[in-house]
Amino acid sequence: MKSNIKTLTMVSLILQILAVLVAFIVIIMQERFIPLFTMQMIDIKIKVYPIAFFFMVSQLIIYIVFFNISHKDENEANRILGIVLIVISVALAIVSVFANVAGTIIYSRMGADTLVVYSSISTLVSYINTLLAIPATALFYIACGRYTAKAESTQEP
Repeated sequence: MKSNIKTLTMVSLILQILAVLVAFIVIIMQERFIPLFTMQMIDIKIKVYPIAFFFMVSQLIIYIVFFNISHKDENEANRILGIVLIVISVALAIVSVFANVAGTIIYSRMGADTLVVYSSISTLVSYINTLLAIPATALFYIACGRYTAKAESTQEP
């Protein structure tokens, strides 16, 4: 069972790392991607940084922490930490919705061209999130659930 948890944790970590790397490449090379979305060249000097990217990095940190605790001996403190990581992950998912709206408002105040770029890059990051990070999140929750349930079932009354 422990190898199953390690496998799920490893796959979720790899998927999240890929999501962060691909999103980072999109952000760094955004000048090349904008014409694909707008079908025109936009002369803009500002780089946009989608708020969703920062939440993807935060999730990656959570997965790394869980990866580390899942490879140690199971004890009550690690079980509680696993539950805390789940709660933090869910809270970040909820906060990210409002933060994305705030990001759109902030970039919209910088002008229409900036908003076009932000919208385009945010959409690409959202696609990356959908393809890689959401499956990683599902695997993370399954691994956390098995880890905490296994720790619970091995305890004696």
